[in-house]
Amino acid sequence: GQTAGPSALAEQAVAAYAELPGGGQNTVLARMTRIAGLSTVPRLAIEQQGLLQLWSTHCSHQRCATCPLAGA
Repeated sequence: GQTAGPSALAEQAVAAYAELPGGGQNTVLARMTRIAGLSTVPRLAIEQQGLLQLWSTHCSHQRCATCPLAGA
């Protein structure tokens, strides 16, 4: 949206995305919640997707040394 359309529309899309509810709990989210030291699975989609991205790029490949959660 920021490169091909009105910036106001892009800003509205970002704001809407930031409020979308997550898809619920699954085994990967439960595991990542524990690894991240969170007490509950995040409720927002953007937060859940962040944990799933960390799983995909780091945990599933055992790249612990480069994971941002390694020092957490």
